[in-house]
Amino acid sequence: MGRRDRYALSRRSDEGGDRAVAVGRFALGLAILASFFLFDTGAEAGFDAPKRLAALLGIAVAASGLLLGARPLLDVAWTAMRRGARAAAILLGLAVTGAVLAALLSPRQELSLGALRVALLYACLLPIGATRLTDGAGGRTLLAVFVAGATASGAMAAGQAAGLWTGVHVEAITGRSPAFALVGNEGVLGLALGLAAVAALAPLVLPSGRRTRIAAAACLLLLLLGLASTANLTGVVALLVGAAVLVGLAAPRRALVAAGATLLAGIVLTTLPPVRARLAELAGDLRAGRLDAAISGRLAPWAAALEMVRERPLTGFGPGTFAAEYAPHRVAAELRLRRRLVHPKVTSSYAEAHSEPLQAAAEVGVPAAATGIGALLFLFWSARPTISRDSKDRAEAVVLLALLAAGAVAALLWFPLHRPVTALPLLLAAGRLWRLGGGAR
Repeated sequence: MGRRDRYALSRRSDEGGDRAVAVGRFALGLAILASFFLFDTGAEAGFDAPKRLAALLGIAVAASGLLLGARPLLDVAWTAMRRGARAAAILLGLAVTGAVLAALLSPRQELSLGALRVALLYACLLPIGATRLTDGAGGRTLLAVFVAGATASGAMAAGQAAGLWTGVHVEAITGRSPAFALVGNEGVLGLALGLAAVAALAPLVLPSGRRTRIAAAACLLLLLLGLASTANLTGVVALLVGAAVLVGLAAPRRALVAAGATLLAGIVLTTLPPVRARLAELAGDLRAGRLDAAISGRLAPWAAALEMVRERPLTGFGPGTFAAEYAPHRVAAELRLRRRLVHPKVTSSYAEAHSEPLQAAAEVGVPAAATGIGALLFLFWSARPTISRDSKDRAEAVVLLALLAAGAVAALLWFPLHRPVTALPLLLAAGRLWRLGGGAR
């Protein structure tokens, strides 16, 4: 084959890889928007099911296109990666292996294997985020799509809370607020708005163009209004943690201004009626000793998850089994504690433990859950050189770390990895930070 022929073949391969990357970005962008706005009034799970289907299709299209692309997807060899990134990848591999074993050994094997397939498809977002798909403008575009979808949803939620827009008619509202936009759950929406607010704050903290800062400020205002309308304190805490990480790692000259703006935003947020009412309710519950009410009835799912861990600590009950195992293990927890654990709302059952680490331990076992947490810690540690040095990747790494820190805090009290609207941005951000922390060029 002549030199000209080799050049032509290489050019066609590059073009094919670029097309695969473009298709993947477009598919994931649609999936992110669908996670905010897609719903089906004729479905039993009219909000969750369509969003999950759109997310899985988007992931499948992106993964298929990248696998068919001819150009290398990573630009750094395994042996050249930093130790922290390699440790994170190894621990994640052990966690995935543990999840597979948990599914195979599950007493509800059929249910668990089905949930495992979905979980593995979601896990593909990690290597997808580590590829060229999130390079440069592509990654910024996906983040902008997420912020745009969250901003529109925040405006919808504010309209619902004010009674200006009723949205989709639902059979029953079991949360504290009817401000759920088209997400279907005001708590999940609050988490998404909190994450998006961290991303919208970034241009105000880091060097950015004037138009970008104006657009980010407008989005941040609507996101804060929407977050206040949901009355979700976990979303507020996640936002404050993410903002603190962002401000703390930002350039010193801008950090002081951003810290003041963040503090002012937090004060304004707590004075808005929905948040103020929720804080007053929380204070009243704590003064009266009603701990379960203060934490929104989470004692029941936490106790059930702990009973599951006690019964099968090594392999758990298998991925996706918490909802099926909740009732018997809640009763077992009540017998052990000699007290009732009843949720006062209409939805007295739980499909999630409202704590990602605790549910992981209950479903896939303590060893797999521990290695997964270890992978996250090593991911954060591997990003230190990228953040500390003066490089073109520093600003991006700071934003990703702040976003993931907010998500990690939210995961302690909610389940952001179980809903597409929060899982998509968080897993893509984790993959991208791993690539930057690994020493990618």
